[in-house]
Amino acid sequence: MRHLKDIFLIILGLSVAVAFLFFAMVNREAAVLDLSPLPYQVEVRLFVLVGVLLLAGIILGWFVASFECRKRYMLQKESRRRLKALEEENASLRSQVTRLEQDAALQTQHLAPPLSQS
Repeated sequence: MRHLKDIFLIILGLSVAVAFLFFAMVNREAAVLDLSPLPYQVEVRLFVLVGVLLLAGIILGWFVASFECRKRYMLQKESRRRLKALEEENASLRSQVTRLEQDAALQTQHLAPPLSQS
């Protein structure tokens, strides 16, 4: 299943790259960025602007997703620790139950009335 996901991501990445190349070939004209409060204007090619914004979006998305993954990892780590503690407690309780059952069986043997021989 992991390999299928990797293949899908490669195909998706190549598709986006090809689409961006076509976009770059078609949109070679310049775009003017007016940095409004500042007295500057920057002239850049449209495909460069779109590429930079796309890359910035990918990096920002990765950054936000990494925080979510970290949170999920910490929750899983805590769950594994709690599961291990509960399994140890379960094993301890099972051994106590076994010991108590054995003690009860010994007591019933000692308390059983002797069989009368007729």
